[in-house]
Amino acid sequence: MNQKNIVIGVLCLVICIMAIGFAAFSTTLNINGASSIESNWSVVFTNI
Repeated sequence: MNQKNIVIGVLCLVICIMAIGFAAFSTTLNINGASSIESNWSVVFTNI
């Protein structure tokens, strides 16, 4: 009977950990911000 209680307790703990992991990975990640890119395409061949 004691071993059965330990197994049930471990299974409940595993289910709780899995539920927390699922909730953590299923949340939506929102990234707010602004960015800009400036480039200069002045390519010069001096000697071929």
